[in-house]
Amino acid sequence: MKYQISELAELAGVSTRTLRYYDNIGILKPTGIDESNGYRYYDESSLEQLKRILYYRDMEFPLKEIPFLMTEKNSSGRLTKRRMELLEKRRRIDEQLAALDNELAKPVRLTKSFDRVMEMYNFIGCAHCMSGDEYFCSWARADYENDTGFTPAAAFQIGGLTMQFTAYCVLKYCEKGLLRAEDCIDKYLPEFIHGKEITIQHLLDMTSGLPTDTENEKYSSELEEYLSKNVSEQADEDEKAAAIYKFNMEFQRRRNADYLIDEFNSQLLKFHPGSEFSYNGNNYSLLGKILGKVSGKSLSEVFDEEIFKPLQLDSTSFGGSCDVTAYVGAVPVFGNLPADGFTGVVSTTEDLLKWCRFLGESGIFKNNEKEFFCGFFKKDNTYSFCSELCGMTVELSADFEKGEYSVIVRNRLPEPDAKKRVMYYPIHACDDGKIKFEVWQMQSGSAVKVTSVRIFNEKGETVYSEKAPDGEYIINVFNNGGVRHAADFSVDGRYFTELDLRKILGSEYSSEENYYAEVIADRGEPYDAQLGLVYMSGGEWKPMYFNVFYQREMSWSLFMEALINSTAESFKNPLTKE
Repeated sequence: MKYQISELAELAGVSTRTLRYYDNIGILKPTGIDESNGYRYYDESSLEQLKRILYYRDMEFPLKEIPFLMTEKNSSGRLTKRRMELLEKRRRIDEQLAALDNELAKPVRLTKSFDRVMEMYNFIGCAHCMSGDEYFCSWARADYENDTGFTPAAAFQIGGLTMQFTAYCVLKYCEKGLLRAEDCIDKYLPEFIHGKEITIQHLLDMTSGLPTDTENEKYSSELEEYLSKNVSEQADEDEKAAAIYKFNMEFQRRRNADYLIDEFNSQLLKFHPGSEFSYNGNNYSLLGKILGKVSGKSLSEVFDEEIFKPLQLDSTSFGGSCDVTAYVGAVPVFGNLPADGFTGVVSTTEDLLKWCRFLGESGIFKNNEKEFFCGFFKKDNTYSFCSELCGMTVELSADFEKGEYSVIVRNRLPEPDAKKRVMYYPIHACDDGKIKFEVWQMQSGSAVKVTSVRIFNEKGETVYSEKAPDGEYIINVFNNGGVRHAADFSVDGRYFTELDLRKILGSEYSSEENYYAEVIADRGEPYDAQLGLVYMSGGEWKPMYFNVFYQREMSWSLFMEALINSTAESFKNPLTKE
């Protein structure tokens, strides 16, 4: 077969200019010249010869040595020498990478005000972001027992983010004609009694009506029995939470698609398929099983073929070993989650960013209007998903249009104390220095009991501090009615406290400087209540910001809220080191 120079260049992935250069220096001559037009042409032997040239070039042999390698009957001497050179180069690169990882693994120091938040919240984790530039930073350690730090290459369980890979493979199989979105799943799972009502699309969109794990009566009864045997009546919240995490880990290990189908067959669907959305990872466990049935391969092999190998996600796999240990309080949680369509993938922050870049370039999200698509939730132009399973939380956020991506990993609940609530408020543009902390809307049964208020400046220096005596509170309000504003029912004025920073600081006060307030309260009952900051501007009280008392499970929201509020305008980029 004859190839024109452009055809050979396209086959080999090189330019025609390169082939002309190889001709000029004599390492790849054309088979002949077409007399009618003067064009070079090549044959199959030329293609094989070019492959060998590119093979040696890939090993970084100089062009002047390649003719000898091509003609010598025994080139093992040159190859052995090059191998030794490459091994030495790899050793130097490995040393450089280790040095970089060691530097990146050091906990970052951002601002004095952020250090105060860190001290109170005891947060451990890392963030890897891309927005033009690429940033990585970590707080504390990935594994305290082995003194391992977070790095871009540190492996961890991504939990529910596994669904993104499952969704992508399902869409690819639909493109190939191996699946159809409108197919009822009894075609693939005939043993499932609800399969005639549920389609592939219902599973993808989480509109199938399947029950969740916690709605499973067997789960509830097993959890109750486990807690009664393993948690004493005197156990505190941390001990109970650790026990629940341990149970969930054990439950997840035996939870697979076959187990779920058996359970679902004895239960009714929550709603008619397609009629409403209900987040439920069980949908993707079934999709994983369907991918396996259609392909005749394990889900691990499907992911390898469709995603991991083509995208060179070399540190991503099913059920691999982890560098990051999850903690509940100070208690490590060990063991991998089961590998199915919902959980089980182990990855790194750098691989997840690579995955996001690929999705952005693929155009798969370009015309999407769904609020849940391909394992992401959509809000405005941002796609995100946060997985919280068995002590490990991974949050992935992407703006595919702008090419902005971030991965945040945390491996311990950051709440400082099960009975405390630490809140931070920025104070700026307050022209006469008067501020007020005031309880706003409260749920029935909620309580706000503030024990201390502290004001500090941008340097982290405390400029005012007030702490109530033991058993007393600066603010103390309890709502035993319906949802309402504290001012509408509080009769003793204990729902707010007022400060005048100009009087407190005197001539040192400046309305141009940013100040921050740290407010600590007993958390009380696990119901929402708003504690707002009001400030004086132009002679009028204006609401500035409010915090909400959350339940324990929302502690990450508290940390991010504290991070944002404690740094405010003086801290634009959370990944810029001082």
